[in-house]
Amino acid sequence: MAVEVAAQVEIVELGVTYTTPFTLELDPGTYTLRATYPVTGETQTRTTTITGGVTTREDFYFAAPPPVEYTLAISATAGGTTNPAPGSYRYPAGTSVTVTAVPATGYRLRTWILDGVARPPTDTINVLMDMDHTLRAEFELIPAVEYTLTISAVGGTTNPAPGSYKYAAGTTVRVTAIPVPGYAPFHHWELDGVTRTENPIDVLMDKDHTLVAVFAPVTYFLTITSTVGGTTAPAPGTYSYTAGTTARVTAYPDSGYRFVRWELDTTVRTENPIDIVMDRDYSLRAIFEAIAAEYTLSISSTVGGTTDPAPGTYLYPAGSVAVVIAYPGNGYIFDHWLIDGVTRETANPINLLMDTDHTLSAVFIVAPPLPPIYKTIALAAGVAAAVGLAYIAGKKR
Repeated sequence: MAVEVAAQVEIVELGVTYTTPFTLELDPGTYTLRATYPVTGETQTRTTTITGGVTTREDFYFAAPPPVEYTLAISATAGGTTNPAPGSYRYPAGTSVTVTAVPATGYRLRTWILDGVARPPTDTINVLMDMDHTLRAEFELIPAVEYTLTISAVGGTTNPAPGSYKYAAGTTVRVTAIPVPGYAPFHHWELDGVTRTENPIDVLMDKDHTLVAVFAPVTYFLTITSTVGGTTAPAPGTYSYTAGTTARVTAYPDSGYRFVRWELDTTVRTENPIDIVMDRDYSLRAIFEAIAAEYTLSISSTVGGTTDPAPGTYLYPAGSVAVVIAYPGNGYIFDHWLIDGVTRETANPINLLMDTDHTLSAVFIVAPPLPPIYKTIALAAGVAAAVGLAYIAGKKR
């Protein structure tokens, strides 16, 4: 199955090179194409003829590069062999290779040596082929008396690697402590519960032993401060943390204040609480600010009209002036305002100083009837008299 890859294609006549895939408009004519696959260096050359108005496609097919392989070189001391047998083997990158120790009669596997590092003497070992490796199986005669050395480590590793090993009585075993990144240098050994400080250490196998390598962790410091208006948990101060620990700090504003942000060294952060991975020393400052005083204005209206702002509850900064307008409906007129339940104002609009919480109600009343409209009609005297009498008679009823 063909897989699309990037190749360099030179158009010889034009002296230009393109990376596939590409589309190009050329004048009609014959062109020489020289394609090179950079991975293998393979080059192909061909000519193509361009005809006006016709699209031409050119595909180049290159041989696939060989897969990446690594070498596993296996060897064995006297007293046994391995499966696969000692020799050099090539494996594709990423392969996990299982090698089995096969001791001869009267022998046993003492240890594996992988790339110069001792490994526990398990029957089989798995080697991940992420590079070239060397593996040696070391065998020994089974002694009449032997003891077990159990090695472990806190904060680092050892050579031989942590594990359980059997040694002939009277053997002296040398173990080296090896620190890992993020930890301080080796601190001490605990050999059967007794502290020893030399490194490497030599252990005489006169009985079963346990050996623990202890490394002192790196410590970083977090200094916490805060502005006026709040505090933190943990409280402001300086705290020590083991490297890699996550420190959580929470900001708590005082009454009348609010939390604004953190200043973590020179970086601004806004989450609360904040989590800090202690991979170095840090300073953390909680910033608080006062909350400006606000007062509530509750606006309502009687039947017959509305207001702007519409009836409802609104917040205003202390000292500001709220402007409210009353709008009567058809058949109504605005009469007065009730401020905090008391008739105070008839002005419309009203300007209300927000020096405390207030209630404001617009009171509307029914509009009085309009007065009668008289019309003078210039007619003959008899007609005018009849109209006047009819109006008078109507009023008397």
